[in-house]
Amino acid sequence: MHAVLAFKLVASGDRDLLEIIALSLRVSMAMVLASLMGLAIGGFLAVTRFRGRGATLIILNALMGLPPVVVGLLVHLHLSRAGPSWMDGTFITIPDGNGICTNGS
Repeated sequence: MHAVLAFKLVASGDRDLLEIIALSLRVSMAMVLASLMGLAIGGFLAVTRFRGRGATLIILNALMGLPPVVVGLLVHLHLSRAGPSWMDGTFITIPDGNGICTNGS
């Protein structure tokens, strides 16, 4: 029953559904591209010896230990329309004498 309804919706050419499908395909292609880049970089690091390789591996291993929520927050802050919120002083709040947090201005 639901499958028939789904096929009718796809066949009808619903604009919203087509936008959702297009977005899903773009995200999937971005993930494939990122995976290929990661594999290439990982292969390079595995077989190549260069100055600073140890430090590079330590930094990359440390970054892989970050929780996904922290990485997502940092990406969101940098890609949001307002930019990183610490640039305008709203990221850090300081409690004033009345117990109300302000941005220090």
